[in-house]
Amino acid sequence: MSGSSLPDLPSVLNSIQADLAKLGMSATMQPAAQPASGGTRKAVVRRRGRAMRLGEQKTVVRLIRQSDGLLIWHPGPIGRPIATGRRRVLRAAAPTPPGQVVEMYRYDLLTHNQINDLVIKTDKLLTGEQLGLLRLAPTGDSFMPVDTVEQTGPRLLVVHGTFSNTEKMLKGCDPAFLQWARQKYGGRVYAFNHPTLAVSPMMNAFDLWRVFRDVEGDLDIVAHSRGGLVVRWFLEALGPPKLARVRAVLVGSPLGGTSLAAPRQLRDALSAISSFASAISQGAGALASVGGPWLAVPAMMVQIGSSVIGKTVQVAADLPILDAVISMVPGLSAQARINGNPEISRLHGMPDRTTLHYYGITSNFEPTDPGWKFWQRLRRTNLADTAADWIFPTENDMVVDTGSMSELGIGRLLRDFHSYGTNPDVHHLNYFVNPTTTQSIRSWLP
Repeated sequence: MSGSSLPDLPSVLNSIQADLAKLGMSATMQPAAQPASGGTRKAVVRRRGRAMRLGEQKTVVRLIRQSDGLLIWHPGPIGRPIATGRRRVLRAAAPTPPGQVVEMYRYDLLTHNQINDLVIKTDKLLTGEQLGLLRLAPTGDSFMPVDTVEQTGPRLLVVHGTFSNTEKMLKGCDPAFLQWARQKYGGRVYAFNHPTLAVSPMMNAFDLWRVFRDVEGDLDIVAHSRGGLVVRWFLEALGPPKLARVRAVLVGSPLGGTSLAAPRQLRDALSAISSFASAISQGAGALASVGGPWLAVPAMMVQIGSSVIGKTVQVAADLPILDAVISMVPGLSAQARINGNPEISRLHGMPDRTTLHYYGITSNFEPTDPGWKFWQRLRRTNLADTAADWIFPTENDMVVDTGSMSELGIGRLLRDFHSYGTNPDVHHLNYFVNPTTTQSIRSWLP
């Protein structure tokens, strides 16, 4: 995306409208105060003379774009009645933030096991139905399902990150890189597709261990984003006993967690993910189709937050309930950059293993394109910055804190890594589009 105009957001939303509908979000530009077609306001509050229960309550959320392109999810009235003597009235909506309402979605509050079902649905939407072990086809860039790993010869394993799958991870990657991998490893190029929301990285690692537990010999790994945590649990905690030398390249991985998943940043994280997805979707090239589906994640979190809190998610950021909301998505809570994160803390306490060789790739993304102006509100620019909506206290690639990408443990950092430094080009989703990334991988895995 270039130029001074903001992204054509309506076209992005139209492209994922069917996907959001699968998650229970129906697009409508009806005013929030109006009832659904064919009803009355009284019918919204009471149905056949009785108060509505969870699962029957309709609420609405507005997607608002502000002047700098930042997107805000602003829930409206829930429709949940509150008692005032003998009358029942709707809860008051929080003041609407300034900006253009680009879309409005209606959805039901969730009940009982519906929250877990929604997380699983979102996982399937982002990762697809094809889970488990895959193998690079003899020609082209597609991966096909397989049951086992060849027992002899060198092997390469690819592990994708959050909200993704192998195809999306390598979207736009130089075909020469896959051809190099195919030749170097004799066609033994594997990938591991796995859910990233409903399951923690540790559980993903267990599923990966079941595939590799009897595999012998050497193994090379390339992991992106959250995939780096999966790989560390797989190698350091479960440790397939028959593997010999293991080399792993961790690209943009939240080894120390990501501030984007910290509970206190929940509301602003929804804005960050949405704005990032919108900007990516309006870019040129293969990545344009990757960003849009990320909007499913804020849509999911809005529904969970509204259902748990029982009112608008525009609540004080320090309420403990936000910790509960994040904990309902294990794949996110496990990588929250907070003090005492139980999974990150345990990984950081693992002893060094001499047979493991880690490499890393990092970036600090600072876009200059006017269409990315919203970025300036998401990072704390100095110690005196008191803005309420900053997420990252320091350098980041729009999803992961740059410092986190090299944290192996207390006092332990990656020694071998390539840093893109501060730049306007390399963000979390386009590492593999940049030829320097694949060149670095080839140099580390000769």
